[in-house]
Amino acid sequence: MLSFNLSALAVRERAITLFFIFAAACAGIYAYFHLGRGEDPSFTIKVLTVTAVWPGATAQEMQDLVAEPLEKRLQELRWYDRVETITRPGLALMTLQLLDKTPPKEVAEQFYQALKLRKVDTALVRIPGASHEINTRPSNMLAQVLNTIGWFERHRAIPMNAGAAEK
Repeated sequence: MLSFNLSALAVRERAITLFFIFAAACAGIYAYFHLGRGEDPSFTIKVLTVTAVWPGATAQEMQDLVAEPLEKRLQELRWYDRVETITRPGLALMTLQLLDKTPPKEVAEQFYQALKLRKVDTALVRIPGASHEINTRPSNMLAQVLNTIGWFERHRAIPMNAGAAEK
């Protein structure tokens, strides 16, 4: 009974074997040098946690008066996938998850809309010419930092400059 013996063929056809080894090595080297390189590859987390506190409310009140209406409003989001809710007396914890196919540029918009539905004082900063990754240009990073500092200044009980004036 004759069977195919790859080892015997490789020894017998030495030139062809060496050619395939050389071709595979060249293909591997080419692939290695053309791999995408990212020290910190970009990925977008598509999960938002919402916490609602109502001291003195029962778990049923939190479910009926806070969690369910909020869940219904969150379901109106364009890329909505699911929401998981845990209610305790005086506390509702919700985890909103967007669809995996949500474009990274849309995630911030969707979370902004979710916060607005909850009537949270929030701001969405769009920097002209910036893609999803804001750190592509130093001026974009500076604009992001300045907007963040400005937001905290607006919501601080005591402005930063007032403390410096007292000294």
